[in-house]
Amino acid sequence: MLRKCARYLVLAIGMMLVTGAHAQTMSELTYKRLSKIHELIGEEQYAEGLERLDKLVASVRRNAYEHAMVLQTYGFIWAQRGDYGKAASYFQQAIDLGALPDAQVEQMKYSLGQFHVAVEEYREGIKVLNAYIKSAKTPVPPEAYVLLATAYAQLSQYRNALPPLSKAISESKDPKEPWFQLKLAMHYELKDYSNSAKTLLEMVARFPVKKDYWKQLSGMFLELSKEQDALAILALAERQGMLDESKELINLTNLFMFVDIPYKAGQTLRAAMQDGQVPKTADNYELLANAWLSAKEFDLAINALEQAAKTTDDGELVLRLAYLYVEKEAWSKVIPTLEKARKLGVDKPGDTALLQGIAATELGDHDAAIKAFSVAMKYEDTKSQAAAWLQHAMGERAAANES
Repeated sequence: MLRKCARYLVLAIGMMLVTGAHAQTMSELTYKRLSKIHELIGEEQYAEGLERLDKLVASVRRNAYEHAMVLQTYGFIWAQRGDYGKAASYFQQAIDLGALPDAQVEQMKYSLGQFHVAVEEYREGIKVLNAYIKSAKTPVPPEAYVLLATAYAQLSQYRNALPPLSKAISESKDPKEPWFQLKLAMHYELKDYSNSAKTLLEMVARFPVKKDYWKQLSGMFLELSKEQDALAILALAERQGMLDESKELINLTNLFMFVDIPYKAGQTLRAAMQDGQVPKTADNYELLANAWLSAKEFDLAINALEQAAKTTDDGELVLRLAYLYVEKEAWSKVIPTLEKARKLGVDKPGDTALLQGIAATELGDHDAAIKAFSVAMKYEDTKSQAAAWLQHAMGERAAANES
């Protein structure tokens, strides 16, 4: 941007030279020499241009306008060569002579501000840019306000950065995406999550294909405890095909669960797993089962836990499956599932023995049931239930023997 600006100024001064604007204040000899130097700048022959300036500068010191033009030209060359510190020094000297036209000085002040910011002289850059904006007779370009905001931001003066940045956005016909990103960063640094959300809403509207903005907006609504809004934004992004990563779809599933829409959570995760967007791991099947359980879809929950149990080494998960089999009265599946849970290290002997006894009772294996209940009675947590079931099992066995 600085090099582009320098080229623009070179072109502008060149036009001044060839239109005869020099006639009243610049000698013909100086005009010709300076014109040649600007030709060299246009051809990127900067070293030769500097040599010629060094020879010219001594002869123009008594003419303030000529001197200012030469100093300005020094600044052009150093800006083109990327030495913005030197460029700033020459521009300031040219301005201080007070001999240049107002429009030319105005443009130089803007460039001077750019140079100071480029060399990280942010305080000086802020001073120069504010003075330029205050005194400008022509419309200030939005980029000048953005530059000022950037300088404030570099000094962590975020509140000072926001007004010029907002002005740049509001006055520009086509505000640039980085401007919104900077504004968002300022609000976030200030922990102003409400205005962060407002900025993200505008970013989503202007740049709707950028999925990161949708995700950030959803996260910002969560920060503001607006869970329903967070879900609405993320769900809309998913419907537009923007959530194609496993983590994103799992986050959406969890958000559906958080706002108590478990059936939609189950639908979302199941579809993602079927499409291969979310891997079919034990953890993900367990999450799916949790969604179906919360939605009271027990058959679907059992199916999900069965898939998880095939590869898991989590005995607690397998024990949960056994409980669901009991709930659904799938007695023949209870006992082998309990055995697998024990092999995986479940340390709940009373609970597993009680469940095994209940399943055995329902299957008519009274001896196995009595044995299991006798074990369950050894543990305080299951003692009372096991005693009742034991009495029931013994009665069932007696009745069977009598028949």
